[in-house]
Amino acid sequence: MAALESAIRHLHSLGVAHNGNVMVNAEGIPVLIDFGSSRAIGKKLGPSRGTAGWIEGDPSDYDTSDDGHDLYALEKIRAWLDNPAVA
Repeated sequence: MAALESAIRHLHSLGVAHNGNVMVNAEGIPVLIDFGSSRAIGKKLGPSRGTAGWIEGDPSDYDTSDDGHDLYALEKIRAWLDNPAVA
């Protein structure tokens, strides 16, 4: 999680939100992938609207790049890694 959080913080320091997918590798380590939804914070997102249950709110409201999307997702990932039944 530390490497994933560091990568997200780095993107945010550049004024960019990831807004995209994270995969978990065979060792159980989350890996940042899918930069196609990355946008400058405050910019419109494309047609991809996140995955219900992994984003805050309704996917139809997920239309602007926001660092809060990433922070919410990090908390969901942390909870899932601690207890996969919560996802």
